Amino acid sequence: MITNTYFKPINIFSFCLTTFLLICTSCAQNRDGYDEASILEKQQSHENSRMQFKLIQSQLQSQEEIFHSVAKDIQSMTEESYKRLSAMVIENDMAGLRQLVEDEAMTFEELTLFYLYRMYKYETDPRKAVYTIISIHPHALPEARLRDSIFTTVEEKSNLHPLFGMPILLKDNINTDGISTTAGAAILQYNQPPDAELVSHLKANGAIILGKTNLSEWAYYFCSGCPLGYSAVGGQTLNPFGRLVFETGGSSSGSGVAATLNYAAGTIGTETSGSILSPSSQNSIVGLKPTVGQISQEGIVPISKTLDTAGPMCKTVCDTWVLYHGMKGSNQYEPCPKPLDLSTVTIGIPISLLEDSLFTANIDVLKNHGAQLIVFEPDSTQLDGFVTLLNQEMKTELPKYMEDYGQQDDLRSITIADVIAYNLQDSIVRSPYGQGIFEGIVKENVTESELNEVRERLMSSSTQYFERPEKTFGLDVIISINNYHAGFAALAHRPCLTIPMGFKSNGEPANITLIGQTNQDESLFPIGRAIEGILKGRHVPKAYP
Repeated sequence: MITNTYFKPINIFSFCLTTFLLICTSCAQNRDGYDEASILEKQQSHENSRMQFKLIQSQLQSQEEIFHSVAKDIQSMTEESYKRLSAMVIENDMAGLRQLVEDEAMTFEELTLFYLYRMYKYETDPRKAVYTIISIHPHALPEARLRDSIFTTVEEKSNLHPLFGMPILLKDNINTDGISTTAGAAILQYNQPPDAELVSHLKANGAIILGKTNLSEWAYYFCSGCPLGYSAVGGQTLNPFGRLVFETGGSSSGSGVAATLNYAAGTIGTETSGSILSPSSQNSIVGLKPTVGQISQEGIVPISKTLDTAGPMCKTVCDTWVLYHGMKGSNQYEPCPKPLDLSTVTIGIPISLLEDSLFTANIDVLKNHGAQLIVFEPDSTQLDGFVTLLNQEMKTELPKYMEDYGQQDDLRSITIADVIAYNLQDSIVRSPYGQGIFEGIVKENVTESELNEVRERLMSSSTQYFERPEKTFGLDVIISINNYHAGFAALAHRPCLTIPMGFKSNGEPANITLIGQTNQDESLFPIGRAIEGILKGRHVPKAYP
């Protein structure tokens, strides 16, 4: 069992469940008459049960504590300087930011400080905070200064990777040296493992690790029916397009929100089934779920070795391309592909999607631009055994991860049952929505041969789900909405590129999602660029100028 022996003590009071909503979340949230208890009470009438929050601010750290290591640097920037940089930085892509540095309009240090100031500006204001940042890397600004010194001495700047000097935020289940990797869980709050392989690739290509984003705890494989974007360490991530109104999507909730709010040049999420596609769609950004194996799984808190992958989440298709190649560790960079003539592409559409009026309107626009569209009826395929696959693989893979990356003796021998027991020591703070999925994992018990049979059956049926219409109609790509077909795509090892298509009548963002061929991730980008340019579906959250 894990005790508090090897962990910093948490200074909290015990609260009765009947007064749960009266928890005081932080001094900052009570300033200027801000009353979180009243907000939470009102939230209980939300029509979506997952939006009936029990808390917003984390009980394990305040927003001010997140920015403590860079507070003096942030205070050095004036509001005037912020506004000057804002006019250049907001909604600019990586190529544009790089050009500004090359033109000496700003430095990488100023760019990094701008993002830190912007995050602090909103995230420490309780009326604006969306709780998307879980930690800030204390070395971000020194690294930016180093990039500036290198940049000024390099004659052929085109030889530097497009990621060079770009501040990037990582989902907090990706190991990063010098900063905790928590998966949002209290038990890992102070665990600091070395860099994941993809982080080493980013650094080798000159990226600046700005910090970590909040997530649905344990990548939304922890509690049953709980809010998307909630974790014990990070609190409740909120959607800036409808704060307390719309879901953030998950589990890469913080990465999606941070990207849309221009908190970094780009962000990285992870997906097992829908966890990049969902928050990208809910936050009007581009997200790529790569084919499993294209990006290293090493150093990422696992659910399923069969399905887990990291992927880029950015404002544009080309930024997603840049970040994807930087994560892979590509030494030779190829320019972002040009938009493809849609008349040369045959696009398949599952017939049920035509019931969505926003999707149908966008399909008509694409058709008017020459897109070759074929509507088809997919096979009626069930994913029986999917939960068994995830349960058994996490039951096996998480202890392996902790054995490799736990920085304390107790953590190295951790099991799912140990996590449950640890959280029960203070469930109001550590697991307020219960631990239903973890409890199911403990009960799961299948043999290796049974698991292999389940895995092979699921992957075979999901592969057929896409291959039959592709072969029948000669399809180049299949399109979907948001993460509607994420489970099938995950099990078939299909890459997915999701692109903003606008907003529903209530103001909630939505995306068109391209589903491609296994290991043909790059083929999605020319199509994605064409769709992005035609639809122009992305917009900035109005409340966060």
